[in-house]
Amino acid sequence: MVYWNMSLTQNGTVEKVKPWWPRGMGDPNLYTMEVILYNKTWRQELTLENGIKLDYHLSLDVYRQKFGFRTVRTTKTQILINEKPFYCLGFGMHEDFEIHGRGYNQVVMTKDMNLLEWMNGNCYRTTHYPYAEERMEESDRRGIAVVVETPALIFLREYSEKHLKLHKQMLKDLIERDRNHPSAIMWSISNEPETLRRNGSRDYFEKLVNYTHDLDNTRPVTIVFGGPTQIEDIDNTVAAYSKCSIAPVSTL
Repeated sequence: MVYWNMSLTQNGTVEKVKPWWPRGMGDPNLYTMEVILYNKTWRQELTLENGIKLDYHLSLDVYRQKFGFRTVRTTKTQILINEKPFYCLGFGMHEDFEIHGRGYNQVVMTKDMNLLEWMNGNCYRTTHYPYAEERMEESDRRGIAVVVETPALIFLREYSEKHLKLHKQMLKDLIERDRNHPSAIMWSISNEPETLRRNGSRDYFEKLVNYTHDLDNTRPVTIVFGGPTQIEDIDNTVAAYSKCSIAPVSTL
């Protein structure tokens, strides 16, 4: 057998939790979960000099995942992280470089992050696609909040079931990958879609907002508009702007 699909659910409690905070609000405390896969058919017993016996099993694989504890929610006027007001200071970035174009580059990423901190930034948006996991991990470590965006760009001009299915799959892949990153404080479900001149846009995005909440109800959802919109009232929407970079889709 080459591949065997198996799932495991384990519940536990962490006491005296140290929460993750964005820059300027506290320390970006992180925890590490370690999962070890053993071969139960192979074992070896070792006796130490003090008489203690150790039972060894062959380790087949080890997976480590860093994560953090924090809450995020919005009111009509504020973003609250761990119930304290958070003000985003940052940019809509691009993961690119003039020499090789778009893509992950550790040196360029480090320079970008250093410049962001030098300018007293604490947040950025992954314009217009999910960035490399290494950048998310670095954001966790540095305490930089991230608005994570799907690759659903301005070319979204048709609100069909075919597009909705693809859009949902993008959101599912994105959330499953990044949901354990405390730096990911918000999901951006699209960038500058045509809504004013297209029928069905309100119903389309309402389904996406609800779907995103079903996948993850711990984070706000947003959308980016670049012009007048037809999306005016989805879950207390405030999104009828003519010139804006990020418009909240839901109070969440």
